[in-house]
Amino acid sequence: MKKIILLFLILFIANISYGDNLHNYYKNFSLEERKEYNSFSDSLEKEISNIDDINWLETRIKLVHDKLSEIKKQSYYMFNNKNLLIAVLLRLNEILYERLNILKGINIEEEYDFKIKYKDQEVDTIIYDPKKENVNIILLFHGTVIDDTNIYDATNIILQKLKKILNRDDFMIISVSHPQEKGLLGDNLKYAKTALLWTKNNASEELGVNINKIFMIGHSQGGYLASILNTMYEIDGVIVNAPGPINIKYRCELEEKGKMENGKVCTDLYNEFGNTKNNPNEYIKRSLISSIKQKFKSDILLIQGLKDKKIQLNMWPYLKKRIIDVNNKNRYKFLEIDNAEHGALFETKIGIKGLNDFLESKIKN
Repeated sequence: MKKIILLFLILFIANISYGDNLHNYYKNFSLEERKEYNSFSDSLEKEISNIDDINWLETRIKLVHDKLSEIKKQSYYMFNNKNLLIAVLLRLNEILYERLNILKGINIEEEYDFKIKYKDQEVDTIIYDPKKENVNIILLFHGTVIDDTNIYDATNIILQKLKKILNRDDFMIISVSHPQEKGLLGDNLKYAKTALLWTKNNASEELGVNINKIFMIGHSQGGYLASILNTMYEIDGVIVNAPGPINIKYRCELEEKGKMENGKVCTDLYNEFGNTKNNPNEYIKRSLISSIKQKFKSDILLIQGLKDKKIQLNMWPYLKKRIIDVNNKNRYKFLEIDNAEHGALFETKIGIKGLNDFLESKIKN
């Protein structure tokens, strides 16, 4: 039956809208729908990988666009779910273009959603692929996102920001969607860890690339994750921008006293452990400053805008002291930027230059 369906899809492609986003369909599928979609995707990719006829591929791509509105008016008996059909066809469109570009020798960069699976853990990512055989990989971690329905957007936004400021064209960027809504601060470290270990051990084979160097870049809470991972695993370099929360106990105390607006992170900790006075250790151990107990495994560049929020700047000197006390002097570098706010890395010439200079120095080593 599947062979018949595959033949139908390849020969009689229905509507695909230029504005359709595969992820928008996939993220709303049930587990069973995702399994069915993945099965079709794998089978289509296998079938089309054997096709060497450029004219055939170009004709099928044209059919995709010519039948733009047909699926809205018709139903196809082998699919009970129209959205599943659209998603499969969107994937088919991608596969056709990928195969066509290979045959034409066209080197076209692309972005795609990718689910990392390592041992018993999974994490969603968006991958920017420069379409080069030899790459340097950047694992990218976004900042705090209160509602997990916004995780995909946060993952994509930081990916686009980083792409714009990199000098080299051989970086493959793996932007990691680390969930936060249903866990406490620090619980999402397991997702960042999964992404890192998969990159170190499996990425080359699964992505079909030769990996030169591996880096981590983290912004805000993403910097918190990258900094902690740097005490656990060695890679080729780490860059963090405004990492935090540096001391979550201090922040939650201010919220308890009404000196700061209540936030989700502290509210969740309060509901789980009570207030900071009665159970301080649970807050302290989840703070970045307390998590840096061992030396960094890799060289790290720490960027901080000096017009960031007051709570970040109040704690910044304490984080610097902890890093200095624990590490050898040549392991870390602080880049403090006057008149720069929370996004100093992405928004200032000094931050962008610091990023590229650091990466270049590690790649040349």
